[in-house]
Amino acid sequence: MKVQSNIDRFLEARIRVIGIGFSSRESLTSLRSELGLSFELISDPTKAWYKAFQPHRAGLRSLLSPRVWVLGIRALVSRRSLVASHEDVWQLGADVLLEDNTVVRVWSSRQLERRPEIDEIILAAVNHSRAIR
Repeated sequence: MKVQSNIDRFLEARIRVIGIGFSSRESLTSLRSELGLSFELISDPTKAWYKAFQPHRAGLRSLLSPRVWVLGIRALVSRRSLVASHEDVWQLGADVLLEDNTVVRVWSSRQLERRPEIDEIILAAVNHSRAIR
C-alpha cells in the first residue's frame, strides 16, 4: 500500500493520515491489522464523508481498467473477498487535505484507479503550510 510505505514521509510533512471506510469498526480494525497499517481507519457506514467529498460514482469504463483487474486478480490469488455485500462497488475514493477542520484541497476522480501521487499530496501540504505562515 503506497500510503503505508510512505508513512514516514507524511509524518515528516506533519500530515496525519486517516483512512475512512464504509465497513463496520470491527471490520476496519481487522483490515488494519491484516494489512499492518499504522494509521487510523474510521468507520463511516452512513457515507457522510464520502457524500461530502466525492460526488462522482464509477462507471463501467472504470471497471474495465487494467489496474482494477490487477487489483481484483491479486485479491482472488490471496483468497480475500473482493466485496462484502454491504459495500458499494461503484464508490470512488477521495483524498482530502484538512487543516484545523478546514478543507485545504480535495482530489476526486471519475475513475477508480486515479489517485493523486504521494508527492503531490505532500507538496500541497507543504505549500499550504508555507502560504499560511
